[in-house]
Amino acid sequence: MNYAVFLFFFPLLLIASPDFSANLQVSNTRPVVKEAVLLKLYITLRNTKKFYRFQFQPSSTKEYRTLFLESFKTKSSNGNDEILFHVALFPLHQGKITPKLSFTAEETTQDEVKKFVTGSADELTDLRTKKQTIPLPPVTFNVAPLAKGTKLVGDFTLTQQLDKTTIKPNEQVNMLFTLAGRGYPPEISEMLNISKTQLYTDHETFHDKLFTKKIYRYALITDHNVTIPSIHMKAYNPANKRYYTLQTEPISIRVLSQKKQNKTSFPIDRINLKNTLNIIVFALAGILLAIFLPLKHKNIHTNPRKMIARSKTFHELLHTTIFLSKMYPELEKYQQILETHLYGYNSGKTELSLRKFKRKIIRQLESHT
Repeated sequence: MNYAVFLFFFPLLLIASPDFSANLQVSNTRPVVKEAVLLKLYITLRNTKKFYRFQFQPSSTKEYRTLFLESFKTKSSNGNDEILFHVALFPLHQGKITPKLSFTAEETTQDEVKKFVTGSADELTDLRTKKQTIPLPPVTFNVAPLAKGTKLVGDFTLTQQLDKTTIKPNEQVNMLFTLAGRGYPPEISEMLNISKTQLYTDHETFHDKLFTKKIYRYALITDHNVTIPSIHMKAYNPANKRYYTLQTEPISIRVLSQKKQNKTSFPIDRINLKNTLNIIVFALAGILLAIFLPLKHKNIHTNPRKMIARSKTFHELLHTTIFLSKMYPELEKYQQILETHLYGYNSGKTELSLRKFKRKIIRQLESHT
């Protein structure tokens, strides 16, 4: 089959054949390093007597990284079937790059499909097809450099949480840093490095298309006063072409002396405990608490059903579920549902009743016992 290739005004590139036409749209040809360039490939079928299966998923190279976003089928304005592919391309170096882009078309006929449907073929893989790789017209990207020290490219936020700032000697302080946003997936391995303390870490990452959420959990143990340093991260937002800085405030951790501990009255301890529970809801440390707390306090017993029932928000319920899933692995599926509800691509749009969902988890725990 011969293909006629036409180059129209950018960003529309068109490939035409008797059976289908394909056009590629590119969001930007002058990105900065690590900026997401959106590639949209539209394939419209013309010949209804033939069946095609298409694939467009460019591979990553040393010059750029690719991320497949989605594909779906729809109808064109004239009623023909149309397949749409959306892929993100991130250039990794400044200068000119010309990716070798192509898509595959796997062709078969109605007669072959009928043979398969009537049982003449045993497996789908036995369906005879003709596979072709069709190159797309070259597109050159002029990639601009980033300012020195830029760590993030996209629209991101950084939040910090601590469960307490006044502790007894060698009492554990739990910290949570959340980096979230849309853009190039962050490559930041650690948020903190505090000397002369015991610092335990745990990380988890959640991806949904161009959205990334990274959670950094820390458990700090110290016998002297210490300051959690301020964090500064330089970032670039391609949407408004501006640089910005993500930062946290320094926080001082005060360690009580033995005399001050003895003078502290019980009602004050009670108030501090209540505030702590309201801030972290048992599980700010999440997985770390599940690992280290049982080892250090073997005699502490928790009632998981009460912990679930006391969760006042979906965020509190998520942290509690993460904590309990180490002891009850069957709760991991509820953790995934909560993460999707809170941080997924359509976060906030799904209908989920907190009260009903807590009852569902409690019933699961009751069946376990």
